[in-house]
Amino acid sequence: RVGGAAEYLASPQDEKALAQAIDVCVQHAVPYQVLGGGSNTIVSDEGVRGVVFRLAQKLVAEEISASGERAVFKVSAGAPLSRLMAAARARDCVGMEFLAGIPGTVGGAVAMNAGTSKGSAGQLCREVGVCEPGRARTVPAEEVGFAYRRTLLPAHAVITWARFELVVGDLNDVQRSRLAVEDDLAKRRRTQPQGLPSAGSVFRNPPGDFAGRLLQASGLKGKRVGGAQVSEIHANFIVNRGEATAAEVLRLMRQMQEAVLESSGVLLVPEVKLMGDFDPAELPRGLGLPREPAA
Repeated sequence: RVGGAAEYLASPQDEKALAQAIDVCVQHAVPYQVLGGGSNTIVSDEGVRGVVFRLAQKLVAEEISASGERAVFKVSAGAPLSRLMAAARARDCVGMEFLAGIPGTVGGAVAMNAGTSKGSAGQLCREVGVCEPGRARTVPAEEVGFAYRRTLLPAHAVITWARFELVVGDLNDVQRSRLAVEDDLAKRRRTQPQGLPSAGSVFRNPPGDFAGRLLQASGLKGKRVGGAQVSEIHANFIVNRGEATAAEVLRLMRQMQEAVLESSGVLLVPEVKLMGDFDPAELPRGLGLPREPAA
């Protein structure tokens, strides 16, 4: 909950309207971006030039099909991830327990390849729908380019839906799945900040270690810049104590990076994304400016 307003905000209700809006943006050289749940996004204090799209929760007709031990779910990108979790649970599907409690939308989970050490969205995704200037198309999972907390989809592609394939479990599978979800949610409540706005995990875990451990070992819990504070519960979260600005969040991120680099020799790579205009000199290392679609 930091940053300014969008110059234009559009909420297309179906793929056709979205494709038409993208075409208008391209024809008039207007930059456009998509904001999902905003759970891992830092918006510039100056706001966002051009158009910000907020996709309808039912942008496309959602589908559920089952055959034997498999079930396939087609879900709109604008739908909350919790809706997919609930639909899977209602049909005794197992295998996506690691996504429990992750905020944001289905499209955001795909774009960021959301997950935990136990798995990621890309492992369950079979294909995605995207809108690009002049067309809508289906992209098989192997062409999405799922990687750690990112995909290789082009900047101008707007994810509109995703298709997931899950296993239908037996009674024992379902019981284990529900216990795993309950355990994961309880762990999140114990180990992650509650009741204060945040953008989720600030830095990616480096190979063989955890960003939170390195940050805590550097004595950063509770460190504050203005209204932005390193959580006293989990050192890889920055919380807004009330009036934080995006500039304060970024300044605190730079200080966190520098402290860990000095104490352990590890340069932490940011996991959060940017939206809007920023001074490159003020950005933490490894946090690039948002890519704008080519007009």
